[in-house]
Amino acid sequence: MPRKIADTKQIAKLILDNGLTQEQTSAITGVSRSRISEIMSEVKENPETILFQSNKDKIFEGLQAKLINLADDNLLKTMLSKRGFTDVAILQDKINLLRGEATSINLVDLRVLIANIDKHDPAKVEEAEVIDVNQDDNSG
Repeated sequence: MPRKIADTKQIAKLILDNGLTQEQTSAITGVSRSRISEIMSEVKENPETILFQSNKDKIFEGLQAKLINLADDNLLKTMLSKRGFTDVAILQDKINLLRGEATSINLVDLRVLIANIDKHDPAKVEEAEVIDVNQDDNSG
């Protein structure tokens, strides 16, 4: 039997942070789906929530800057030996996604783009010249 969670912040967190549906949250918490729907409406209409949602990319960017500024040489060495700069890179991907920007471009993406441009002759996609998008152009 699910335990009853009456705290609206915990219920909102299950949905917003953990990606659960209202039905799943209801099953886990024992709170009715209609009450969960009311809680989510209240949360979404909260001015602080609206402000956070509209500025999430800037907030994440600030967090990323704090992480980088907190890192001294010893911490950087430890980070690199354990996880590299994974956490900073993940934040950058989130910032790009929130802004609708690409997080990476790879050969598969390029082939799909070429195929969509030239739908009349998909064989040209296989013949397309492969360009290393990660290579710096030092030719001047």
